[in-house]
Amino acid sequence: MRFPSPLGWIGTRILDAHDVMGLEWWAAFAAVSVAFRAAYLPLAISQQAMGSRSRTIQVASRQSTKMLQDMAAGKSDVDPQVRLEQFR
Repeated sequence: MRFPSPLGWIGTRILDAHDVMGLEWWAAFAAVSVAFRAAYLPLAISQQAMGSRSRTIQVASRQSTKMLQDMAAGKSDVDPQVRLEQFR
């Protein structure tokens, strides 16, 4: 069977929950909603963790870019090797 859209697929799942479990329409809607949210939870958690790592990398990248620009302009009075130790 082909579903015309994601909404059609979700609607079919709600009807299946209504028919198979004998739930009222509102209870079938709630059950399917809870099931989808529970299935999506691990993905949402991993996306948040990746976003946090991405922000950390972005900050470190900006700091290293600024450091390299300062060194290229001769504004830095600190030894480059010492500055690079901060990022290890």
